[in-house]
Amino acid sequence: MSTNCAGNLFWAGFPGKTIPAALAARLESGDLGGIILFSRNFGSEDELAALTTELHGRWRGEGSLLLGVDQEGGRVARIKTIRWPSAGQLAAFDDEVFTGQIARRMSQELAHFGFNTDFAPVLDVFTNPRNTVIGDRAYGTEPERVIRHARAFIRALATGGMLTCGKHFPGHGDTLADSHETLPTCSLRAEEFEDVHERPFRELAGLVDFIMTAHVLAPAVDPERPATLSQVWIQRARSLPFSGLLVSDDLEMGAMKAYLGELATGIFRAGLDMGMICASPDFLEECVGRVNAEGGQDAGFAAGIAARVGRVNQLRLRVAQTVRTPAPQPRPMWIDSVNKLIEKLTVAPEQD
Repeated sequence: MSTNCAGNLFWAGFPGKTIPAALAARLESGDLGGIILFSRNFGSEDELAALTTELHGRWRGEGSLLLGVDQEGGRVARIKTIRWPSAGQLAAFDDEVFTGQIARRMSQELAHFGFNTDFAPVLDVFTNPRNTVIGDRAYGTEPERVIRHARAFIRALATGGMLTCGKHFPGHGDTLADSHETLPTCSLRAEEFEDVHERPFRELAGLVDFIMTAHVLAPAVDPERPATLSQVWIQRARSLPFSGLLVSDDLEMGAMKAYLGELATGIFRAGLDMGMICASPDFLEECVGRVNAEGGQDAGFAAGIAARVGRVNQLRLRVAQTVRTPAPQPRPMWIDSVNKLIEKLTVAPEQD
């Protein structure tokens, strides 16, 4: 395997509606981990369909291109034709069958547009009512309810052929600061993480394909490094146990500004499998270059990178053989049926 293969370990996003030349070249050389799309990348459903078709058409790497999106429901939904309910709404309704029905239809819409990865569900336990970053993105304030609904959501997405991602390990539910802007510090005791915030990850680790780390500093466990760069936290994630791929949250977020010089190689030395760079193709090229250069100087580091690329390729080959069921046609009738299902949220479920 080439020592210059680190692009395979990064998910990339981009600004605008046109695939940047550098990303197009990586797609055509097969040296890219995956593409994540945002609402900024398309203005209509036709534009989205054309873009995903082009992305898949340019891919020349192993298996299928990993094409992902943050489609949680509620305020984090990049495809907005349907007003998907938030995790908080589903938890308040508290009918796991209904949660699964919503997720199954969400998987159909994602398949319709060519996606194979949903960076969902949120497994955070919402224990700080002042935490607006998570809020209704979580399935509630108690780990038991989070586990029940997230399990139903994951299973339904997987039935539809989607890869899933539990986020944000070890838990973003008790923070206050917004990691998009600055690094949050969480003062919970180690036992509180273990007993409450890590529980959904521990219970559901065997069902998800990815676990995403949080850019959160938790001094009780690691006083020096945020979870994304912490060997201590990443070892705890592996010990859940979890055998899938560990991926960072967006490395361009404000929480990581103080670590920019070490991010590219630091995430892998800490134990992550993939990094997420959601907006800047230039930063992607910088990070890939640094990882490849480090691999050229450190044989052990290079071996670790090659092993990770092998695991990513195995996943892509599995995705290539996975059947995904798109939404039935005609689409307007299907959308109408989904909206009627969502209307059930206004009626309380029957109690035993």
